[in-house]
Amino acid sequence: MVRRIHNADYSSNCILFLKEYIKHFKISPFFWIVVAIIYLQYRKMSKMERDILGKNQSYPLYNTMISLVFGLIGGMLGSVLFLLSGITINPNDFYLVLPLAIILSLIHPRFICFSYAGGIVSLIGIIFGYSINVSSIMFVIGVLHLVESFFNISGWKTW
Repeated sequence: MVRRIHNADYSSNCILFLKEYIKHFKISPFFWIVVAIIYLQYRKMSKMERDILGKNQSYPLYNTMISLVFGLIGGMLGSVLFLLSGITINPNDFYLVLPLAIILSLIHPRFICFSYAGGIVSLIGIIFGYSINVSSIMFVIGVLHLVESFFNISGWKTW
């Protein structure tokens, strides 16, 4: 017998997940390492602004906090989309996507986009018969672009 999941179950699961998500990011060392890297990048950009323009147009700590808030909102939005879709995502399908994106970025910076790496990994999987779930890779890439477009529509510069 198939058990139907009602919208109330989805809503309660999403709320519980979001509570755990917020609690986890506070203690995750990886999260804070990424925040530090983002801050260092904004500080580098601020120094270049000061050298070129003579004054800062923006401040690194402010930009880091804005990126942190928008990143958390985007992460929650993406997580809710993943939960509501019901698609099973196997992490093993993504072990090649990030390294390939980094290698592609050495050719040209725009190639760091996961669309290129995900497409290449999916194509290789189809051609050589590897067991890669192409639909899950494309779904993750689609959600990432959807969240990115949310920031572009809201007017925040994501570069």
